[in-house]
Amino acid sequence: MLSITQSTSINNRATQRATKNFLMSYRHWQFQLNQAILLLQQPQLDNRQMIQKRYQRALEECHLRKQSLQMLGKLGTQEAFAADLLTARFLKRWSIAKTCQFLTQKYHLTYLAERTFNRDQNRALRLSSQLCP
Repeated sequence: MLSITQSTSINNRATQRATKNFLMSYRHWQFQLNQAILLLQQPQLDNRQMIQKRYQRALEECHLRKQSLQMLGKLGTQEAFAADLLTARFLKRWSIAKTCQFLTQKYHLTYLAERTFNRDQNRALRLSSQLCP
C-alpha cells in the first residue's frame, strides 16, 4: 500500500507529465496552423470549409497555450520566471543550456545549474498545471 507522500509524488509526476505534453503539443498545432494557411492560399480548393475549421481549431489551440503562460507570468515574479522558463523550453523548444543562459541574463542571476533548472522546471510545470485546461 502506498503512503500519502508516495501517492502525492506520483500525482505530481503525472501532473507534470500531462502539463509538459500539453505545452509540447504547441509545435503540433503550430504545424497544423501553417499547413492550413498554405492550403487556404490555393485558389481552387474543394473543401475550403473543412480547412477553415482546421485553421480555426489550430489557432485556438496555439493561443490557449500561449495565453495560459502569459496569465501565469502576470501572477508574480516567481510565476513570471516559471512562465519564461516554460515558454523557452516548450514553446520555443530551446535547449536547457540556452534557456539557462536566457534566464540568468533576464533575471540577473549569477549562475543557474542544470540540477536547479530541472527543479525549477518541475515547479513551473506544477504551477502551470493550475492554469492549463
